Amino acid sequence: MAGSNPLYAGDRRIYVDSELNFTGPTARENEAEILAQSDQFKGKPRIEVLNVTAGWDSVAQFDIVVSHLQQLGLYYEGLLYCGADAECIEKLGVEEGNTVECSTLDQIRDSRGCDRNMLKEAVEAYSRPAIIVYDPCRLELVDGHKFRAKKGSPLRHAAMIVFLLVSDEF
Repeated sequence: MAGSNPLYAGDRRIYVDSELNFTGPTARENEAEILAQSDQFKGKPRIEVLNVTAGWDSVAQFDIVVSHLQQLGLYYEGLLYCGADAECIEKLGVEEGNTVECSTLDQIRDSRGCDRNMLKEAVEAYSRPAIIVYDPCRLELVDGHKFRAKKGSPLRHAAMIVFLLVSDEF
């Protein structure tokens, strides 16, 4: 690439320009990979980059998330999904009152319940969206769709995996 110098993160080549800005068609994916490799949670939860370009809308993109969870052997009925900003992923989606707002699979797939589609909300609200998958057995319901970690357990132990979402569309 003209005007770009390659850097390496593990075995991945990343291009940057003279001002150290990521360049090239996979710039967002490169940024997400670097964030994932930083392993700020020390593996719990693990962080992965997931390209959802093949999904034509938020439900199809969510199907990619579910399919990947199945491939990893992490999927089961009742999981909770929290949309978040990858730029402050260390908060794990925490809002006021130390709670996280989550959706179920059915709420995300329900076209009438668009206010409960955490994936769509993350994609529309953040330039670097992420989805955090929570184990419902490790959370307690606070109010409506707001949850918090059960007493004595850190929230990061309830989070099973964090997907940093990338797409040609965002």
